[in-house]
Amino acid sequence: MFPELNELIHLEAFPNDDFRWKVMTLVGMSIVGTFVWDRLCVALFAPKIFKAQLDEARHAKLTRTRTKPASHPSARAFLRPPDPACVRAAPRVSRQARNTSLADMMPAVMSLGKVLGVMLLLGTGNLLLMGLAFMAYKRLTAPQPQQPAA
Repeated sequence: MFPELNELIHLEAFPNDDFRWKVMTLVGMSIVGTFVWDRLCVALFAPKIFKAQLDEARHAKLTRTRTKPASHPSARAFLRPPDPACVRAAPRVSRQARNTSLADMMPAVMSLGKVLGVMLLLGTGNLLLMGLAFMAYKRLTAPQPQQPAA
């Protein structure tokens, strides 16, 4: 889509469709395997959370099967009665959204800035720039000396 970007990060086209499907199958299997492994770890190390997830899935399935199916699949969403738990939770969500400040979002913004900075740094391939960035990081994360009280 962006030839300059592809060249910058050394992306190449797949040699043939057979290879492409093999890679896509492996990626799909990796995603499914990661999901299964995540659920297994939650079941083993956090059984209360796993039980809550199962209860929520059962509740969602029950509410879907209790409603009469409409003639058209997209009409089902409009004809289904709203879930009372969701209706009760709606004001709480909007109150939380109103109380969100810029300070609450700063950790996510800082993480995004770091990721973009690293991508820019690696995209240039300049070792001197990488060294300067490491020195700046060390200087920023170094403990500050205590000022003597006067």
